[in-house]
Amino acid sequence: PKLDGQFGDAGPLMHPHSFLRLPNGNLLATFQMQHDSLGTAPGGLAELTPRGQLVRSASANRPGVDRRVRPYSAVILPNVDRVVTTTSDMVKDDSTRLVQIWRLSDLALLHSFDLPAGPHGEGYNTAEPRVLSDGKTVLVSTFNCGLFRLEGIATGTPRGRMVASFPRQAGVNCAIPVVAGRYYLVTVPSSNAVVSLDVSDPDHPREVSRITLGQDDVPHWIGLEPNLERVVITGYKAMKNRVLMARFDSATGALSIDQRFRAAGSAEPGFRLENQASPHGAVFSQP
Repeated sequence: PKLDGQFGDAGPLMHPHSFLRLPNGNLLATFQMQHDSLGTAPGGLAELTPRGQLVRSASANRPGVDRRVRPYSAVILPNVDRVVTTTSDMVKDDSTRLVQIWRLSDLALLHSFDLPAGPHGEGYNTAEPRVLSDGKTVLVSTFNCGLFRLEGIATGTPRGRMVASFPRQAGVNCAIPVVAGRYYLVTVPSSNAVVSLDVSDPDHPREVSRITLGQDDVPHWIGLEPNLERVVITGYKAMKNRVLMARFDSATGALSIDQRFRAAGSAEPGFRLENQASPHGAVFSQP
């Protein structure tokens, strides 16, 4: 690989986090923060060319918006001209339950609303929104291990409703999900597991399979192969320098460790990276 372009701040916006491909080929990026006369304020969204040139930007720092809000991840809903963003602070100074709805065509911020707190605080630290296979249903995971369905995204009264939760322990957050057909796969670090949920009825997700890793293996990131046959897994603690591969059955939702993915002569599946390299985000490339 060779560097094709680079960028830093997008106007007043700083600390880019997540990137999505727009229908026009450009990128939509979340930026965590910006500075104003009162200090560090909520960031916003920016459209960038594939080489990182700024096309337009919009701020999440509006009257009535909690100053602790840090735009984190997003999904694009072109059929209803909307973008959904979550808010988690990567500096880990603050925690909110906020979700924001933007208009895609002009990046106007339309709504900012809190998810329900949940009986165990599951609504805090909104994390990864995902669009299901119908192209319109959005599920939002939280680092506090809640799963919420958004309703009324294209209306004047959007809201969220908790439809599932997972066990959580202090200092260990739930993390990255992927959508594979009618299945929703997510890491549950407190159980050292990757879980497969049938979300064909998104109001009532149903667990159909899980793989449980070693006692000190804490999964964090998963990435789905484009043909839906494998899932790459990275994580923390004993997984810090390790990459695992799971097999996925798109017909049944079943997960299993891919025993073929291992170093020659190794007694354990997966690969350990040299020189203490710590894999984090992992994706499959397509020619």
